[in-house]
Amino acid sequence: MLASLGTLIDQPDGQLRASLVVAQLIGIAMLRHVVKVDAVVRASNDELVSLVAPVIEGYLRHYMDESRADQLRVPGARLYYEVQGTGPLLLMLQGGDGDADAMDALAKHLVEGYTVLSYDRGPFAQPARRSGRSRRSDDAHSDDASRLLHEVTSEPVLVFGASLGAMLGLDLVARHPRAGATSRGARATRYRAVG
Repeated sequence: MLASLGTLIDQPDGQLRASLVVAQLIGIAMLRHVVKVDAVVRASNDELVSLVAPVIEGYLRHYMDESRADQLRVPGARLYYEVQGTGPLLLMLQGGDGDADAMDALAKHLVEGYTVLSYDRGPFAQPARRSGRSRRSDDAHSDDASRLLHEVTSEPVLVFGASLGAMLGLDLVARHPRAGATSRGARATRYRAVG
């Protein structure tokens, strides 16, 4: 079973992730049916699923390393982006120059509780990371952010924006809402504006 599950996880450490998923499930089964820990025995299946599903989802989808950088092809360009930290995904949309590094000072305080995602917006990137893209409309920036979120996660995300980034965040939420599934049904929105 582990080998089969490991091949389905599209990450270099798929076998490790599969092992952690199985360990989580075996641990719950042991606590509920062998050791008979009262709180676990009394919990409904829905309660257990709602508490354990995010952990298993983390093993299956989130990156286990603390940070990474990559590029995503979007129409007419490549977006340089950085992912760092652990926890719920927080998209940080910076103002001003639009460089992925612009909010590093804030991000370093958030990485213990959030997975922080930032990216370079088109021509504002550092010279070594420029994609050759010319100045773009706010709509195009929101479209890029939506494509990036589709690339990085299928889970609901938090969106934080500063200055122009706040306007882009509001545009993103308004123009690209998506349903985020939970164990109890669908949420009304995919993105939540923070701030």
